[in-house]
This record gives sequence, C-alpha cells and structure tokens, in this order.
Amino acid sequence: DEATSAYRPSLRLFELGALVGQAADIGALVRPQLAALARRSGETIHLAALDGAEIIYLDKFDSPLPVAAYSRVGGRAPAYCVASGKALLAAAALDPTALRALLGRLLAHTPNTLTDFKALNTELERSRARGYAENREEWRLGVCGLGAVLRDARGDAVAAVGMSVPSIRFARSQARVL
Repeated sequence: DEATSAYRPSLRLFELGALVGQAADIGALVRPQLAALARRSGETIHLAALDGAEIIYLDKFDSPLPVAAYSRVGGRAPAYCVASGKALLAAAALDPTALRALLGRLLAHTPNTLTDFKALNTELERSRARGYAENREEWRLGVCGLGAVLRDARGDAVAAVGMSVPSIRFARSQARVL
C-alpha cells in the first residue's frame, strides 16, 4: 500500500506457492517410476523443472555403474545444454524471439554446445516432433542424455525426466527406454 507503506500477501504469492507445491507433488507422484527406470536402465535418472533459462534438479537416482554422470539435487544447468531442459523448452514451443529473450546469449560449455539460435530452434522442433530431447556432450564432455516432459492433467509440461549416460555407453537404442 503506497499510502501506508504496508505490505500484504497478494495473488502473486499464492501463484508462487502453487508452483512450488506443484513441483513437490510431481516429485512424490513419479518417484517410484523414476526408481524403476533407474533400475532398468542402470543409468542416472533426474527429475528437473524449468526455472527461467535453467533447469533445477528436483530428484535423482544415481547409476550404480563405475562410470556415471555426476549431478546433485538442487543443482542447476543451462536448459539449452541438457536433455531435460531441451525437452521442457521444446514443450514450451516459444517463438524464436521469446526463446532468445528467455535464454539470452548461448554460451559454449563444450565444443558440442548449440550456440546458434537457429540450430537450437531446429533441435527443439525435432525434439517436439519425436517426443524426447537429446544432449550429445553439450553440457559436459563425456556425458550424453535423453529427456522427456511430464505433463499434468491439463497437458501442461510441469517437469522433465532425464537420463544421463556416459558417452561411452550412449546409443540410440537407449532412446526407447524413456
């Protein structure tokens, strides 16, 4: 209130709380399926949500294999560099101007990082058409990944499941696992 300089909760606070609750709910709902996917694949499985230009890891199941991809719950990664992030960006179906505004400058984290918006748009269209996204050593050398969105009852993408795989084990046949 400008007249009294007092603050009160608004619908914006409710909106923020609903988003946090939604992320927590999806994690609890899918945790058994993520654990089963981790057991079947033997690879590291993540649950991630889009937070601006980044993804944040909400949950994770580590690979038991001696060579595995490293990440941590609460960690972040550029959405355009990882499979779960690309899956969420593809689902958002942003026009090129909005995508550029969201992501800003595309920095190269490896020689394979997509740093051209036209190439990224093409990759997101491909991901949307096939129903999953790929990362081929775009965030970390030696680590590839697959990602697919999880949708709520309205069909909105609320999170993504990702599989991180050392490049020495990554093969197209693993795409069928997701």
